[in-house]
Amino acid sequence: MKKTTNLLNDRGLLYGDGFFTTMLVIDNKISNWQSHWYRLKESAQLFGFAISSEEDIKSWLVEEFKNHNKKFNTAKIVITRGEGGKGYQPLKFPCPSYYLYLNNIPQALTEENTVLRGGKIAISSIQWGIQPLLAGIKHLNRLENVMAQQAMLGTDFDENIMLNIDGEVISGTSSSICIIIKDKIYSPKIVSSGIKSTSLNLLAKMLKEQNLNIVFNKIILKDIEQAEEIFFCNSIRGIMPVKSLNDNEYSIKKSVKLAQQFTAYQYENLE
Repeated sequence: MKKTTNLLNDRGLLYGDGFFTTMLVIDNKISNWQSHWYRLKESAQLFGFAISSEEDIKSWLVEEFKNHNKKFNTAKIVITRGEGGKGYQPLKFPCPSYYLYLNNIPQALTEENTVLRGGKIAISSIQWGIQPLLAGIKHLNRLENVMAQQAMLGTDFDENIMLNIDGEVISGTSSSICIIIKDKIYSPKIVSSGIKSTSLNLLAKMLKEQNLNIVFNKIILKDIEQAEEIFFCNSIRGIMPVKSLNDNEYSIKKSVKLAQQFTAYQYENLE
């Protein structure tokens, strides 16, 4: 595995030619590793270059975790196509580069700080573009998310809902979104915009064990208005219930229960 490179020549920096995943780490073990590995593998297949095996990447992580001398609770793997090529045109047989960023984030999920209070949200003025080819992939071009988070600076919102330019509900600015209507959980189907969620994969697995499921479907603002509850979900913070959207108040009872269950389930799924 090529773990370092000249950043100024790296196609990840030059063109966003790469992808990443960010994982919750508990006692040097990764929560929901299989979903993160599938994301990396699926991304590499779409980008058309081979990456190291799951065994090699996990061995690399174990070694890096062991040698890191600062406290950390998250690990971000970034894989790029590496160097070379003629402008945008890549090499036929590239040598990918691997980067690992270990960080300690105060908001990261623990059994003690599961988010049980309801958050305050709004609709973001920043919209997702339409690109079916890249929909679902957590590639390095995340400017829509950056701009949506920038628009929240100076506000008291905990998160905002992002639509795409067709007016469909897609996600939060840094999370997936779900709504509860008549005891059923719905989440946007990622077809032309957005990122496929590793945390929703794990939540769906947990619910399946309870003979429940998440319905992935097209969601519009009218559905949000009619929802009994709204919650966001990501791999680092878990489930985040929503208390209010603009002037509308929402129950958080079911979302809080799900948040507690999901936190415990993340602890049960460590590798």
